[in-house]
Amino acid sequence: MCTMVLVNSGARQPPAAIVRLVVHGTLAWLYFHVMWMAGSVDWDSIEFPTISEVGKFMSFMLTMWTLIMHLGFFMIATVLDFFELMPKSVIIGKLVNKIREMNDFFFMTVMLPISICVCSGFWSAWVLFNDIIYPSAVNNVVPVFINHVSHTTPIFVVFIELCLCYHASPRVKPAIASLVTVETIYLSTMIMLRIQHGRWVYLLIDIYVNTIPKFIFVFSFLSYIVPIIFLVSCLRLNNYIWGLKTSGRISKDVSFQRNKKIT
Repeated sequence: MCTMVLVNSGARQPPAAIVRLVVHGTLAWLYFHVMWMAGSVDWDSIEFPTISEVGKFMSFMLTMWTLIMHLGFFMIATVLDFFELMPKSVIIGKLVNKIREMNDFFFMTVMLPISICVCSGFWSAWVLFNDIIYPSAVNNVVPVFINHVSHTTPIFVVFIELCLCYHASPRVKPAIASLVTVETIYLSTMIMLRIQHGRWVYLLIDIYVNTIPKFIFVFSFLSYIVPIIFLVSCLRLNNYIWGLKTSGRISKDVSFQRNKKIT
C-alpha cells in the first residue's frame, strides 16, 4: 500500500492517493469537457462594442490560458496519483517525485495566483460594469456552464486543491520570479498583438486605458502588484493550513515523503 506522509507532529496529513486520484481525475475531465464544448461555440458571432473578434483572439485570452493550466496540472496530477498506487522501481519513483515537485511548484507560483486574479478580476468588473464586461446576450451564444467553469470555478478549485493536497511552499524569491516571468510573457504577447492588429485583445483597454500613463499604471498594478500579493498570501496560507511554522519555505525539520510503504 502506498501513501504520502508529511513528517511533522503538528501537521495535517493529505488524503490517500486513491482519493486524490478520483478528485484530480474528475477535475481533469471537467476542464477537458469544457474545452471540448468551447470548440462547438460560434465565437465569431459575438459582436459588441466591447467584445468582438473573440474567435480570433480566444487563444490569447488569460481565461483560456488559465483553463489550459488547470487542464494540464490536473492531468499530470492524475497520472502521478495513479503511479503512486502502482509498484515501481526506485528510478521510476524518483522520476515521479521530481515531476510532482515541478507540478506543485507551478501550481503554487503560477496557477494559484493567476486563477485568483482571473476570477476575482472578472466578477469584480462584472459587478461594476456587467453590460460591458459580459452582456446577458452572450449567454445566447456561450452556454452558462462554460462561463462559470471559466470564470468562477478556478478560484474555488485552487483553494480546494490547496487544502486537499500538500504542496511544498517554495522560497519567496524564486516563486515571485516564476510568476513575474509568466506575467511578462503574457504581457509581451498582448503588446505584440496590439502592434500587429492595431487593437488590444480586450477592447476595454482601448476604451478606458487610452493614455500611456494609464497603461503603465493599470498594467503594473494588475499584471504584477496584485498577483504578487496573492502569491505571497497563498504561500503563507499554505504553511498555515499544513501546520508549518515557516515563512515562504519548508523548514529543515519537515520532509514530505512519497511512496512510503506502510507495513
